Amino acid sequence: MHRLIAFVLTAVIALPGQTLLAAGTVSSTVAGAAGQISGQAFDLAGKPLARATVRLRNMSTGLTSGGAPSGAAGDFSFGGLRAGNYVVEVGNAAGQVIGTSRVIPLTPGQMVAAGIGVTAAAEAGPAATGQAGAGSAAGSFFTSTMGIVVVAAVAAGVAVGVYEMTKSDASPSR
Repeated sequence: MHRLIAFVLTAVIALPGQTLLAAGTVSSTVAGAAGQISGQAFDLAGKPLARATVRLRNMSTGLTSGGAPSGAAGDFSFGGLRAGNYVVEVGNAAGQVIGTSRVIPLTPGQMVAAGIGVTAAAEAGPAATGQAGAGSAAGSFFTSTMGIVVVAAVAAGVAVGVYEMTKSDASPSR
């Protein structure tokens, strides 16, 4: 039984992060092609955010690029990207970040990520974000890769703890 639990824990911890993070990406057919990320920005009601400030943050360097307004349908596109991990940020008129995407990995085998959706908490400002923004942020953690891995690890730890507490230490010959 210990071997089974050890195997399951090892498998959960060793899940390749690239496989988990690659959902929503499309393979590039041209080797060495410049990367591209495109998608659409929405408000909490699901309506497109027209002319919202959209920028791209490189997670390795922390630097942002873009800062261009989204299109009339909330659409955005970034091209000429190198391999790396990126996050799309949507900002309001005051320059505050009101929504972010999940982490978007671009790897040499997958340099195009299309259909990325970013939901912004509000367009107005800090007063409008309140509980709606907090709920949105909490929900995004549990649907993110990190949230799923953390929940799986906690569940595995609880299972091991319950097993250890309920197992019998008596010898089978007794």
